[in-house]
Amino acid sequence: MSINFVMHYRIFIRSKLFIGFDIKPENILIGVYGILKLADFGWSAERTETNKRTTLCGTLDYLAPEMLNGSGYDEKIDLWCLGVFTYEMIVGKPPFDSQTQQDTIRLIRTNELSFPLTASNHAQDLISQLIRRNPSDRMPLNEVIQHQWIIENANIKAIDENYEKINKSTLMNHKNEN
Repeated sequence: MSINFVMHYRIFIRSKLFIGFDIKPENILIGVYGILKLADFGWSAERTETNKRTTLCGTLDYLAPEMLNGSGYDEKIDLWCLGVFTYEMIVGKPPFDSQTQQDTIRLIRTNELSFPLTASNHAQDLISQLIRRNPSDRMPLNEVIQHQWIIENANIKAIDENYEKINKSTLMNHKNEN
C-alpha cells in the first residue's frame, strides 16, 4: 500500500494548496480501481509563500521536529510525514515509536532513526532522505518519484491506467446526467 500511496500522493501534492495533512494509515481510504484517497483535513492549512504555520497539531508519531520546536513549518512538513508513513508501511510501526510520549518527542527531535535488518538499502535511503531534521535537507518530491526504491516497487503504468479509468467513468457519468 505504501508504494501506491507514494505515487498517488505525488500526483496530489503537485496541485495542492494546503499543508500539514495528518498523513497516517488511518487517514487513507481505498476508492474505485484501488485509487487511494486522503481523509481528515481537519489540521490542514492554506499554503502561503510568506509565512510559516506554527500550530502544534496532528498525531505525535508523525510530527516533524520543526512543529515540536515551534519554529514554524511549511509544505516540507509533508515530506517528513511521507517518510514516516513509508517507514510504518514497510516496518509495521512508526520510526520513533516509544513507551512514553516524552521518549517519542526526544527521538523525533534528535532524529534517532534506526531500521530493522529486513528494510532494504533503497528503502532506508529513501526514508532517511525524507526524515531529515532540517526541512530544507529533505528530498524534494520530484526526486522522490525518481528514487530507486520507487522505480523498483511502484507500477507507474498501472497507476496511470487506473487514473484514466476514473477520468473516463467520471466523464461518462457527466454525459449521462445531461
